[in-house]
Amino acid sequence: MKKISSPSFCIANVIDEIVGYMEQNQGNNKSGIIRKLHESNCLLPYFNKIESDYLEAGENLQSLISKLEQSDEVLGIEKSKMKELYKTFYSSESSFRRDLYKLTPRCCPICDAEWGYATHTLDHILPESIFPQFAILPINLVSTCYRCNHSKNSIVGYSENQGVLNPYFNSVNLLPYLKCYTYIKGDDFITHIQLKNESVVGLDPLKYQRLRFFYEEVYKLNETYSEVARVSVLNSLIDTLSELGNVTNDFIKGYFQSLIMDDKEDLILKGVVTLEFLKVLVLESLQDLEVEAYDLINRMLQERRQMSEVQDIF
Repeated sequence: MKKISSPSFCIANVIDEIVGYMEQNQGNNKSGIIRKLHESNCLLPYFNKIESDYLEAGENLQSLISKLEQSDEVLGIEKSKMKELYKTFYSSESSFRRDLYKLTPRCCPICDAEWGYATHTLDHILPESIFPQFAILPINLVSTCYRCNHSKNSIVGYSENQGVLNPYFNSVNLLPYLKCYTYIKGDDFITHIQLKNESVVGLDPLKYQRLRFFYEEVYKLNETYSEVARVSVLNSLIDTLSELGNVTNDFIKGYFQSLIMDDKEDLILKGVVTLEFLKVLVLESLQDLEVEAYDLINRMLQERRQMSEVQDIF
């Protein structure tokens, strides 16, 4: 997760648009309370304070939420109405949403999935279902992919060993801490991209616990990367081998070894979990497999070649 630029607009811009809309649409069921709060000079000062506290907490958002009481309303505005305000003023046609999307032009800042393979969404870092006061706060809204947003849902780290990470403030290079484990289950391979054991990563216990919470509990990146490693990397390697004709176990092992690049450290320095990096992890894990695994690969190769021959007939 790389740190990204902060939004170019603030809560005052959002409140200004909301108030302007409510003044022109006084029949709206939220119009009365919004206009009343604005006229009594309660609306903007409250949200300015919320934004200021959020920015002050910055890298340590857990310290902010530890002081907050959960509520079903904000200044008398029901939680459901706050959600409606978000949906209205951060709709797909909203300039606010477009501006936030521009802050992540290439990929999801959480999992590094490139747009085109992943779909844009807006993620409430502090969930609106728990903290409605942050529902429309720009600095709490990050452009992430659908999978990361859906995986996170309303999970939030309250304790010190969990924490809250926001790409506007935090940066995490996961690459030095990832390892692939490949093993046989039935007649297939299972690949797991996991964090290395705490004893070998060189992090203090608190940082390691927070990293594990972010990786496994919040965004479930272990599941995301493991699926990509199995479907997009290992399958591709086996498909390529199937085109080479009959091969021995030694040939397969040598082939995998030949694909391991010398630029792993360069990839780690870039800090982006790419398909290329996952391929390196998978190839490294394949070097540790026993003879039974290479026998299974050979059987899979034969099945692919047989399927190809049948397809050629038809």
